[in-house]
Amino acid sequence: MGCDLYESRKKGNEWSVPKNLGPKINSSGWDAQPSLSADGRELYFVSERKGGFGGYDIWYSQWDGAGWTQAKNLGPTINSPFDEISPYIHVNNQNLYVVSNGYPGFGGYDIYRSEKSESGWGQPVNLGQPLNDFKDQYSFIVSGDGAIAYYSKEESKNRSRLFKITLPENLITKAKGNIVKGTVVHAITKASLDATIELIDLKTKVRWLRSLPIL
Repeated sequence: MGCDLYESRKKGNEWSVPKNLGPKINSSGWDAQPSLSADGRELYFVSERKGGFGGYDIWYSQWDGAGWTQAKNLGPTINSPFDEISPYIHVNNQNLYVVSNGYPGFGGYDIYRSEKSESGWGQPVNLGQPLNDFKDQYSFIVSGDGAIAYYSKEESKNRSRLFKITLPENLITKAKGNIVKGTVVHAITKASLDATIELIDLKTKVRWLRSLPIL
């Protein structure tokens, strides 16, 4: 019923058949608008399922190495008695952007940002003008360096447009840490290889294993 979340993986130039993420993620209601963290371990999405605080709420699940955990509501700090939609988790995994019509704003749906600390998510802050105005703003996505953003704005009842904006300095979200990309290849043939990368935090000694498919 409603809408479910699916996953498709790319190997080489081929995408796998979409696979339903199952009952720990999907409900009998409307589940949509997923945002996956850069490390692939946290999934944020919108759901109208029971147990929320409003009509549409932001829910999340964590990858535990074997699969996705039971989805949990982000709680009343993020979710209001009204609607929260279009979550986007920044590549720094510390800033979550949401669209809401339940917090003080300029009218209708506005874009907000929340920052994560050791105690959890902070109160969403309206990103203000020129990004938000009296019309409805939706579907906010920001670049890795935090300087450029893309979003949609409702211009009439049946018409929306996509916008690109260079954010003012006070709205730029900095990526914390480094973003690295590369390809693992055979030393002789140079053919791409499946691989598992192990990352080690030198301070905490915490280890992460990440499987990389052939691209």
